[in-house]
Amino acid sequence: MKLSLGPSGRLELSIGEDIWIEDIGVRLFQDGEWLSDASGVISGKDWEQVSESAAGREFIRLRREYSYAGTPWLEMVLHAYSDLILITVVAHRDITGISRGDSFTSPGVLLPHFRFAPDLGFFLTTFGLGGEDDGYPGGYWPTAKLGRGMRELPDEAFAPLVVYDDENAVAIAPGNLFLTSPLVKTPDGVGRGLHGAVERIPAGTRLETLIAWGNDITAALMRLGTHFLSRSGKKRPIPGSHPALSKLGWWNAYGGYYTEPIRRLDEKGLTEVLNGLKKLRIPLGYIGLDLWYPYAQIGQALEYVPDPKKYPRGIGEIAASAGLSTVLHLSALSQENAYGTDGSDPGFYRKVAASLVRERAIVAWHDWLRTQQHLTRRLRAEPTAAEAWFDGMAEAFAADGLDVLLCMQTMGMNLAATQHPNVIAGRVHTDYLFSQPEALDEAERRGHPELKDGFIPPHELHRQNLFMGLVLYSLGMAPFHDLFLTRKHPGLGGDHPEEEAILRALSCGPVGIGDGPGMTDPGLVQRLLLPDGTIARPDHPPFPLWSTVNDDVVAFLTEHRAGEAVWGYLILLNTTAEEARFSLAPPLPGEHLIWDGLQGEVVPELRGTIPPGRIAYFVLVPQEEGIAPLGSQGMFVPGGVVKEAVWNRGWHLRLASPAERLMVVSAGPIGARTDRGRELVVEKGEAGVWAVSTQEDRDVHIYRR
Repeated sequence: MKLSLGPSGRLELSIGEDIWIEDIGVRLFQDGEWLSDASGVISGKDWEQVSESAAGREFIRLRREYSYAGTPWLEMVLHAYSDLILITVVAHRDITGISRGDSFTSPGVLLPHFRFAPDLGFFLTTFGLGGEDDGYPGGYWPTAKLGRGMRELPDEAFAPLVVYDDENAVAIAPGNLFLTSPLVKTPDGVGRGLHGAVERIPAGTRLETLIAWGNDITAALMRLGTHFLSRSGKKRPIPGSHPALSKLGWWNAYGGYYTEPIRRLDEKGLTEVLNGLKKLRIPLGYIGLDLWYPYAQIGQALEYVPDPKKYPRGIGEIAASAGLSTVLHLSALSQENAYGTDGSDPGFYRKVAASLVRERAIVAWHDWLRTQQHLTRRLRAEPTAAEAWFDGMAEAFAADGLDVLLCMQTMGMNLAATQHPNVIAGRVHTDYLFSQPEALDEAERRGHPELKDGFIPPHELHRQNLFMGLVLYSLGMAPFHDLFLTRKHPGLGGDHPEEEAILRALSCGPVGIGDGPGMTDPGLVQRLLLPDGTIARPDHPPFPLWSTVNDDVVAFLTEHRAGEAVWGYLILLNTTAEEARFSLAPPLPGEHLIWDGLQGEVVPELRGTIPPGRIAYFVLVPQEEGIAPLGSQGMFVPGGVVKEAVWNRGWHLRLASPAERLMVVSAGPIGARTDRGRELVVEKGEAGVWAVSTQEDRDVHIYRR
């Protein structure tokens, strides 16, 4: 990326010979009209430019002062590296009278404002909140959108924005005051704003905007996120880094057997569920409990203590008797809450954290976050108060050793989470319930017809979960696809549980089941878990193959690296209501065998058809001289058991945990021995699939006989 001054003296950003972003300037709303440097009403001095270096990297520093009516108002400073640009606008004096209405879509400052080239495509995520007239619960789930040119930008606020072509991409996002800082479409461009309820910018206020380059959308988002994460020292989650990410959980939430408007959970029901799971020998790690506290209405808590009508003995005693931890739900606060707060003061979270610890919580599952901002004007009108609320919430839980799962959050909150290492995960889109017509019909019969308004076709929910999973992961969180049912539940749904399980295993986020008592399918659960009870995972969530995103069948790829070898996991999603054909080349370099993960067989190529709204799933297995170590038998992520793989006249494998049966595909006979030279039993199956009985051995050598 390169910055230069255009013919009008305004900044332009170029990649190669092409101008990508131009007319970078300032706009402010005053006395009912917009003022800008483009019109000359706001006057700008000449740009100051110097070359500097820091931490071994060279950059250009540009600075310009702006005045209004002869009075210094603002300055804009840019630190421009080859792959990253930080724009900082600083107020030199108090600026008042900028409010344009209580909405994220009507900011009174655009600092900066810019245009991008009309032939560029865009990928963005909508912000999650609109205006005060949104109605309860306020806002919407942030949604991934694609388009081309500024005319196709959505009316909703958004962040981040990525503009791209076939060879490059640039990601743009607010760099501070995240909760009240959207990007918005204007009649002639894009602006970085502050919420429209903000009436005053005090002198010294800094508004930051970050621009990050990558060779595609994924790379640009990752570089953007890496910069934010570097400020706090936070790292992206890795498989096995937290019990909520490595162990199976049972959840009661919207879409599970115990969905509050359909069937309330209480101590009796929870005990039945846990006893049923124990009888089926399901290796559970924790329980995720929704609405375990008294509330005025769903989404507005009175106090975060166990509801005595549901759990007279509390939650902790039940969990302790089962040897489990808990993930406990929080919502927005009722005005009649026991803490005597309007919700904008984060001090009450210290009491909440103590209560959660008493109930054996390891994670605070903070839901209804956007509703809290929607109900609390101060969290919209005062940017520093909004940041202090979110920061105080995360820090209060961290002080008691609790991690945080965000839910119903805005993109501002997702960006703010980059500064908090204990915010480990976030829900990516709406509840599983809203993709299950049977459950919505049941809710209507029980007096909740309004829930049907939230229906989303399953394929669109999967599409959003996968796109938003990339965005959350780039910002340092594991994406949570919500619970699912492991088998069909009459009156609730639960079709295609294998597909739901695969998507959650590949997500690298929490995997939660919501089955009724004794209704869990142990065979399906077994295909998720390694012998030690941990979930078999790839290295990161699936990323889109961007060449397919405008096709009927959209492809998403993740991988698992084990030394020199790479296993690929490919999801193909039919986004239409018709059967769709697909055909593509293997998306990984090197030689790979193709294994159909749903049909359980070797296939010669990535070609076929997918039923309406469904997925196809393939494992790309590393192959040398016709030998391909598939991994654990029957697993959804079979290569997850392999910790290291090296080819040297055969495959030398180190396993993360013993696999009772290690599956290897080979047209000819193979042998297997341990690193101590002991021969292992090898059984020949169908179609060139061999089973190696590794027993307790973790170091295995597979060779050609």
